[in-house]
Amino acid sequence: MAATAVIFKSKYGATRKYAMHIAQSLEADLFDLERVKKFDFGKYDTIIYGGGLYAGSVNGIKFIASNADKLKGKNLVLFTTGIGDPTVAKSTKVISKSLSKALPEEIMANAHLYSFRGGIDYANLSFMHRMMMSMMYKMIAKKSDDEKTQDDKDIIETYGKAIDYTDLSTASSLIEYVKGLK
Repeated sequence: MAATAVIFKSKYGATRKYAMHIAQSLEADLFDLERVKKFDFGKYDTIIYGGGLYAGSVNGIKFIASNADKLKGKNLVLFTTGIGDPTVAKSTKVISKSLSKALPEEIMANAHLYSFRGGIDYANLSFMHRMMMSMMYKMIAKKSDDEKTQDDKDIIETYGKAIDYTDLSTASSLIEYVKGLK
């Protein structure tokens, strides 16, 4: 298997869990973007980047966008973590749309995308994230029951609590894909 790097940016820990699991499963080098001063793209054939979803944006995705020229000819795998269920088609479209806005077209055309569920612990949220979740909660609460998606219902049910949807086994499709690369 070719040299693989797993790079991640994690605010609350779910992305870190997935990145560590993926790196260990692939015997890949692991890099926390918060600690990377300069990354040597030349050492790797496959780059896996993971970031959490916050207000429709992927944490740290600017790193990938700003290094688009260094990613040419590389296998690029992107994964996201969030509290929404990525098996719901609407969630997948939102994630793909967000990445398409943040990344050049040539990157998106060659990237393989995966999305995993993370978690939320309201007690550990930053002030801004608490405010954003409060506004989201209030908007969802105004919807009729017929208008609420399952994600909406989950947010209302778990609001103010700690919930962990992390399931490392869901990363198996990403791991198998990378193992199949030559």
